[in-house]
Amino acid sequence: MVVALSLVYGLVVVALVGGGLWITRQAALETARAQAVAITTFSAAYTARMYDLGDQVATTLAEEFSGRPLDPDAVSLAIVQAAERTAQNDYIVVVDAQGRVIAASEPMRLQLPARADALIAHQNGADLFIGQVVRSRLTQDIIYRVSRRVRTADGEFGGYVSVAIRPFGVQPASARRARDPQVSVWSDDGRFIAATFVDFDADGSALAPQRLRDLGQSAQGRAIDRDGLIHAEARVDGLPLVVSTAFDADGVLSPWRQMLPLALAVAGLLLLLGGAFAWAG
Repeated sequence: MVVALSLVYGLVVVALVGGGLWITRQAALETARAQAVAITTFSAAYTARMYDLGDQVATTLAEEFSGRPLDPDAVSLAIVQAAERTAQNDYIVVVDAQGRVIAASEPMRLQLPARADALIAHQNGADLFIGQVVRSRLTQDIIYRVSRRVRTADGEFGGYVSVAIRPFGVQPASARRARDPQVSVWSDDGRFIAATFVDFDADGSALAPQRLRDLGQSAQGRAIDRDGLIHAEARVDGLPLVVSTAFDADGVLSPWRQMLPLALAVAGLLLLLGGAFAWAG
């Protein structure tokens, strides 16, 4: 009888501790899934709003400059006036068809050549171009870029207007902790646009994080577990962009692993006490 009761007691202890550990583990993963969806939804809305404000300025100026020569004095006056009407953390650059910066809301910018990616995209016919996040070679600010194509009187490529937006919250990749989510933005054609944790090379270009497999195929509003990640994504309204949020499952479970030795020690102590009582009985 004593042996039977001891076995039952041991099974109860193992079931309670093991079940508690499993429930705690699942709760941590489910919380991360819910957070991934919430962060992605918010980030998609924030991204749409951020680019919409910059694109409004770029579109207005591109329409104003289209159909006539890009006279530096007239363009400078127009963009200074536009800069006064937009957010203080944005600045505007106008580039001609040869890639020369001819006017900017920050005059020192004229000393630097335009970045090639926007120029090539607009030369190839793109009306809207969303550039990769860069570190400004002038101010060292981290900036997002959106630009609109300027047309000549006969409809050919005449240059473009670029609006640089200074976002908040971008940190070096080394600052990311195990439990921090990586929020990233990608274009529909697979170009890396931006991320919350990102490093830059000597030229100021962002070093893209590893791209998730099948990005753009997951169901919106639902998190999935894949390749050791808890991942959610959402499309950005009105723009050819996808926002992704990824938690490292190992990082999410690190607090759970830290409590695992204590839980096992408690289980062992209970089993030891049960065994002692059984032996005494």
